[in-house]
Amino acid sequence: MSQKVAVLGTGKIGEALLSGVIRSGWDPADLLVTARRPERARELQERHGVTAVTNAEAAKNADILILTVKPQDMGTLLDELAPHLPAADDQ
Repeated sequence: MSQKVAVLGTGKIGEALLSGVIRSGWDPADLLVTARRPERARELQERHGVTAVTNAEAAKNADILILTVKPQDMGTLLDELAPHLPAADDQ
């Protein structure tokens, strides 16, 4: 079974990381992305063949989360993700 990787925050840095992950051999079918704007999500799907999801869906379905949001947005993102992540003692 392959691992799912999600890139949350797909601005310039996030897309650069996404491109690198794909170039390193990851199957785009195993990659999830999140974007604030629906048009950006569609653009990434068309350009890279990845699946756009919500932050909550990424947290629930990905084995690896790559957070690439701006520092001032990190707290908000972590608060949004927290209810969807397994507790440390569930691991």
